[in-house]
Amino acid sequence: MSATSAVSATANYVARLRRAPRTIRLFLAYTLLANIGLGVFQLIYNLYLVRIGFREDFIGTFSAVNTVAMAATALAIGPLIARLGAWLCLLAGTALLVVAALGQALIAAEPALLACAALGGVAQAGMAVPVMPFIIEHAADDERADTS
Repeated sequence: MSATSAVSATANYVARLRRAPRTIRLFLAYTLLANIGLGVFQLIYNLYLVRIGFREDFIGTFSAVNTVAMAATALAIGPLIARLGAWLCLLAGTALLVVAALGQALIAAEPALLACAALGGVAQAGMAVPVMPFIIEHAADDERADTS
């Protein structure tokens, strides 16, 4: 693919996204900003853990607890999305992530940090899993390929 065709394809994609419903555009902006924010927080937080004296073994355990909690929640969240709707699950996931991040920033005891890691994993699943159900609810069939 040449640079010109790549630029043209990108311009076409952006034009199609601009025609998408406002709800979808706002949702895509939310998803982009939430994921950038989460990535930056995790990077800075790992550096913070090293700075306050935790070693790589604890940081690995912290990450593992987060990942296992996220995976377990992702497996179980389907019925919750069906019952409450994707929007409410996304909102709950975002709120739980704020609580988990505050706990991580204010607590330095290992067991409590691991509990915050688990809560953060639950929150991340609550933010990631409902993405496609949300898009399916709010985008027309021909818009889904551009918004997912």
